[in-house]
Formats: sequence, structure tokens, C-alpha cells
Amino acid sequence: MPLDQVIASFGAFIPFIRTKLDVVLFNVLPFNVLKGLVIGIFTMVIYKRLTPVLKGVH
Repeated sequence: MPLDQVIASFGAFIPFIRTKLDVVLFNVLPFNVLKGLVIGIFTMVIYKRLTPVLKGVH
């Protein structure tokens, strides 16, 4: 899909999106920040339980 069509499709739902930078700032960046937080929290929760296995202590 051409970039102009992508920007137009996002602009149909969010009127202030007019450039590639707007697409990145308002669609891509928030998703990646949320994804990073979810992965980070999951890793912190799981790491405590996996520490003994990773260090070889049973």
C-alpha cells in the first residue's frame, strides 16, 4: 500500500494526521511503548521464578 494511502486511511479516523511523522507519533509510537511495558512487566514477573533455573540452583 502506498504511503499516501496509509496516511489518508489514518487521517479518515484521526483528522489531525496529515504526515508520515504524525502516523509514527500517534499510532506507531504509543503501540511500541505499550508493547514494551507489557513485555517488561511480564519479564519482571517471570524472572523471579526462573532465576534459580537460570543460575543452575535447583
